[in-house]
Amino acid sequence: MIVSHKHQFIFVKTRKTAGTSIEVFLEPLCGEEDVVTPVSPRYQDSETAAHRPRNQQGYSNHAAAGKIRELVGESVWNGYYKFSVERKPWDKMVSMYWWRKYQYKIEDDFPSFCRKAIWEPNNIYTCPSDYHFYTIDSDLCVDNVIQFETLMNDFSSVCDQLNLGGVEALPRAKAKIRTEKKPYSEYYDDELRDLVAQRFRNEIELFGYEF
Repeated sequence: MIVSHKHQFIFVKTRKTAGTSIEVFLEPLCGEEDVVTPVSPRYQDSETAAHRPRNQQGYSNHAAAGKIRELVGESVWNGYYKFSVERKPWDKMVSMYWWRKYQYKIEDDFPSFCRKAIWEPNNIYTCPSDYHFYTIDSDLCVDNVIQFETLMNDFSSVCDQLNLGGVEALPRAKAKIRTEKKPYSEYYDDELRDLVAQRFRNEIELFGYEF
């Protein structure tokens, strides 16, 4: 996540939504007094272009809106432009599956992973619902939730609004982790589709997602 006092914005980072790529893009634009949390794995595409965290004490890379508001205070929270990113939950679950395979070397197939992530979310499988990241008491509390499906267009609009300059491309910080590129819909049968829909019903209702 990022709190930029220089540009007066707060980036609330969700999971499996290109958040690391956005962080890596924004970090060089931030000031020395800004809050920039570390990314994992550490990003560096050359000896002179590495993501540089700073002033992150007390902050976590993935922090919910309520916690960020508590840390920055009401004045900063209310005065800064706040944005986040969200993604279709069925696609997001597939992305999380490949990340967990990379991270923890799990051997489950996708249906097994999906059921564990939903029925037993407090383990290494972790169901990636981030609804509480950009809501407080179930009310949307950020100014903009970029959609992963229209990422470049939405993020470019945010950068224009914040006078951050143009966005030609985003770094592909974790692009090589997912080795199978078939469409997310091919991972699902009707049961799994409905299971994910029930788990992510808040996001689906808020953004009108369809399978």
